[in-house]
Amino acid sequence: MVAVADDEEADKDWDDKDRRVYAVQRRLVRAGFLERDDVDGEYGPKTQQAVRRFQRENDLKVSGSVRPNLAEGVTVEARVAATGQIYMLPVQFAGAQGVLPGLDQVTVMLVPELKGAGAVQLTLIVNGRRSGGAPSVFIN
Repeated sequence: MVAVADDEEADKDWDDKDRRVYAVQRRLVRAGFLERDDVDGEYGPKTQQAVRRFQRENDLKVSGSVRPNLAEGVTVEARVAATGQIYMLPVQFAGAQGVLPGLDQVTVMLVPELKGAGAVQLTLIVNGRRSGGAPSVFIN
């Protein structure tokens, strides 16, 4: 549901695409990347520029296009090689950052307990299904 901010917006005839763009624009305003006057439901040059700035400042691939965050259905399990201890890592972003659709980037937060853990095996779990080959990382 889109929250209508003022009477001018309440009079507009919004379709689904406009609502999605409007929602992105409102988030960009709240985050300080877009001016309130530029919220119009159109994915124009100012919105694209704001998205690019957001991506650049958040270390995402700069494309100017908006991709869905699929983090809700994604979990990352970290298993410390030396002890077998397992930690669940909070997922900030999961989605497509490249040109192909699908899941090609997952951004996680490291939990403090992993500091200095050494070799850690990561397992990606998407909607309850575990990934086959788990990459290992070294954490100082």
